[in-house]
Amino acid sequence: RSVLVQAWSPLRVLSSGALSACAAVGKQYGKTPQQIALKWILAKGATYTCQTTSRQHFQEDIDVFDFELSAKDLAFLDG
Repeated sequence: RSVLVQAWSPLRVLSSGALSACAAVGKQYGKTPQQIALKWILAKGATYTCQTTSRQHFQEDIDVFDFELSAKDLAFLDG
C-alpha cells in the first residue's frame, strides 16, 4: 500500500532499558545510543523526524548512514 511510517521525536520516548541496549550495540559501531535507535527505525523501514536546537545533535541525528546494523544486533534490539 506504499504507506511510509514516520517516527516524530522518537528519542524523547526511549526507555532506560532501550537506551542501555542501544548503548551496548553502539560501542561496536562507535555510535551513540541515540544513533543506534535512529538506525533501528530506518532498518525497520520507517523514517524519523527529530527536534533539536543543538547543531551537534542535528549532525548526530543524520550521521547514521555510514553503517548497517547486523541481523544479530537487530534481533537484540527487537528483544
